[in-house]
Amino acid sequence: MFLYRIKQFNRGIWALIKGISDKEYQFVMKNLDEQELELFNSLTTYDRQHSIRVAKDVENIIISENIIGERKDILIKSALLHDIGKSKAKFFIIDRAILVLIRKLYGNKICSLNNNKIKVYYNHAYIGYEILKKLGLPDRVLFLVKNHHEEKINDYDLNILKFCDNKN
Repeated sequence: MFLYRIKQFNRGIWALIKGISDKEYQFVMKNLDEQELELFNSLTTYDRQHSIRVAKDVENIIISENIIGERKDILIKSALLHDIGKSKAKFFIIDRAILVLIRKLYGNKICSLNNNKIKVYYNHAYIGYEILKKLGLPDRVLFLVKNHHEEKINDYDLNILKFCDNKN
């Protein structure tokens, strides 16, 4: 876990330096409509890069498993928008590190603290679901976004999203 956090911190620093490439942005524009793109752009550079990496890994699984049609589109859209709830509070690299350390020290008690950043960080999946529901996205996208941190739900497409999210 420690090595994962170092890798995550390094990616955060690199995101600040590199930004989003034209090729990455074209991929996003190909898979999101105008309203969704506006939401996507409200994320921090780090969260946008993370979502693109997740979506590209989802796309690789889609190709290898020959998933086509609407299911393919829903999986990629869900991957790009899965962390959209984080747009309700800006998280910088140091914020993430502190939140992880505090949770290690105090466990899930941190989730009940009355602090907007903490609430958004630990409830971003549900917040994202609410945001996307207002836009009228398909129920399947809403389900995947809302449940991408749920361990108890066994759904093949959700497992693809969770696997790719955890990998990145």
